[in-house]
Amino acid sequence: MAVDPRRIGDSTAITTIGVTTADRPEALRRCLLSLSRQLRHQSHDVRIIVVDGSKRSTNEGLGRSIAQAIGTSTGCDIAFIGRRERRDIRRRLISICSGDLIDFIITPGASGNRNIAILLSSGENVLLVDDDVVCEQWKVSSFRNAIEVSGHVERRDLGFFRTRRAARRGMDRVTASLLDAHGVLLGRSLESLSTSKSPRVDATRACRFLVEGLAGLRSVVVRTTFSGLTGDAGASNPERLLFGTGKWKELLLSSRDVYDTAFKYREVRRVADRYLVIHDVACMGFCMGLANSSMAPPFLPTGRNEDGLFGMTLSAVDRAAVIGHIPYAVLHDSARASRYGQYAFVSATQTRVADLMIHLVNAWTPSTRAARPKQRLSRLAQWLGELADLDERDLATAIVETVFKARERELTSIDAALRPGSGYPEHWRRDLKRYRDTLVTNLHRPEFFVPIELSDDRSIRRGYARTREYLRMSSACLAAWPALWAEARSTVRIA
Repeated sequence: MAVDPRRIGDSTAITTIGVTTADRPEALRRCLLSLSRQLRHQSHDVRIIVVDGSKRSTNEGLGRSIAQAIGTSTGCDIAFIGRRERRDIRRRLISICSGDLIDFIITPGASGNRNIAILLSSGENVLLVDDDVVCEQWKVSSFRNAIEVSGHVERRDLGFFRTRRAARRGMDRVTASLLDAHGVLLGRSLESLSTSKSPRVDATRACRFLVEGLAGLRSVVVRTTFSGLTGDAGASNPERLLFGTGKWKELLLSSRDVYDTAFKYREVRRVADRYLVIHDVACMGFCMGLANSSMAPPFLPTGRNEDGLFGMTLSAVDRAAVIGHIPYAVLHDSARASRYGQYAFVSATQTRVADLMIHLVNAWTPSTRAARPKQRLSRLAQWLGELADLDERDLATAIVETVFKARERELTSIDAALRPGSGYPEHWRRDLKRYRDTLVTNLHRPEFFVPIELSDDRSIRRGYARTREYLRMSSACLAAWPALWAEARSTVRIA
C-alpha cells in the first residue's frame, strides 16, 4: 500500500515523523513505542518514516520487524526505509543527477538518513528524531505558557549532572503533545506570532531583526524547532565549554564542582521554561522540527556535527530563518557511559570536515544580493565549486587561511580570558593554557589543516585531493538539491 505525503497548506501541524536509526533495534523499539504513545491523542493523521542505515543486515531485519509489529499493534502509520527502499528512491531520482551524487546525498548515516526523511516529507512539516531518544516530556518547575522572543541571549535552564536520573531530578513529567508543542512555533512567521493571545508574546529582549519581524517589516519565519534535552549531551567531548559565554560561563564559574562535573560527565539538562524564539544558527538534531513546506538545504555527510553544519547552511541560504525552543525536554537515553573518557583537547589536534565546512559557510559572502533561498543555495554551491576548481597550491592556501582565521579567534578569546582581572579561576585558566599550547603546536603542522576524515597518512597532497573531491561533491549536492526536493514531492512514494 502506498503512503502519500499529506499536504497541509499553511497549517503548522507536523504530519511526518522521521526516525533515523542504524544497528540499534532495541533503541528503535523504545523510540517507536514512545512516539506511538504521543500519537494516541493526535487529532490529525501523522505518519512515521523509519530510515534505517544499519551496516548489518540482521539488524535491519530486526528493525523492519519491530516497525511492522508496533505499527500493527498500535495502529500507527509506520513506513520502513531499508536497503531495498533506498535503492528504489535512488532509481526514482536518477533522472535528476548521477548515481554517485545520489549516493553521496542518501548514503546510510546520519546525514543520508535525514535527507531521505526530508525528501519524503517535502512540502510538509516534519519532526526528525534520533533512535536513542525517548519521547517522554519533562518540564522545569519554573515553566510558563508564554512565548519569549529573545534575540541572541541564552535563556534555557542549564545544568550538568553525574547521572542520567539526576538530570531529571526536580523536573515534572508532562503529558502534553510533543507535536503540538513544536507546532506552536514551527513554520510560523513572527508577524503571525505577534497576534497570539495564548500563549502571549514577550518581546522585551528581542533584537532589532526580530522586532522588525514581529512588526511585519521583514519576513522572519521559525524554520526549525528543538525539544529540550535531559540525559546524554550528545557531544563526543566537552572541550567547547572552555569557550562558554553568557549563561554557560556563569554556570561554569558558579563552583569548582560544577566545572568538574561538566568536564567529566556527559549528563546535562538544557530546556527552556517557556517557548523561545532565537536569532541564532545553533542546531542539534536529536529531536528537531523542520518547516519543510518550503525547501530547506540538505545535510552534508561529515561524520560529526552534521546538524551544526546544517544549521549554519540554513541560516546562510534562508535569511528569514530563526529557530525556536519548546519548553519540554525529551530523554536522550544513549547507550554511552555517563562519564567521558579523559579528554585531550581533540579539536586542538585536528581539523574535521564539519569544522572546515562550517568555517567556509560562515566566511561565504554572496557576490550578488540573492534574496530567495534557492538562489542563495545556488550561489553557495557555485562558490564551493569554484574553490574545488582552484589549482593545488591555491586550494591549499584557501583552506589554510580559512582554518587559521577561525583558530585565531579561539586564541584571541583565550588571551582575553588569561588577562589579569578577567575573573577566570585558576583551574579554568590552566585548561585554557593547555588548549592554547596544544593548538599553537598543531598550527605549525601542515597536516593539521587537512580534515582528519580526508587525510592520507602518506601524503598531505593526497589529503588535499580528497578534500577537493569532497568540496566538488558538496557543491554538486547543493546545486541538485532543489530539483531533487521538488521531484520527491511530486513522484516519490513509499511502497
